[in-house]
Amino acid sequence: MKALSVRQPWAYAIIHSTKNIENRGWPINYRGDILIHAAKTCTKKEYQLAKEFCQDMGVV
Repeated sequence: MKALSVRQPWAYAIIHSTKNIENRGWPINYRGDILIHAAKTCTKKEYQLAKEFCQDMGVV
């Protein structure tokens, strides 16, 4: 099984809200189940961007 490491709070957004877009710059041909690994830390800027994204999607 494949796994994807994602910094918090993006991992939460993938699992619990509607983040279904991958922004990584390389193509992938894999389709199927995937494990989401939540990285331990994020910067304040990354947190703010994720918060705004979730709010725009209606997640408080």
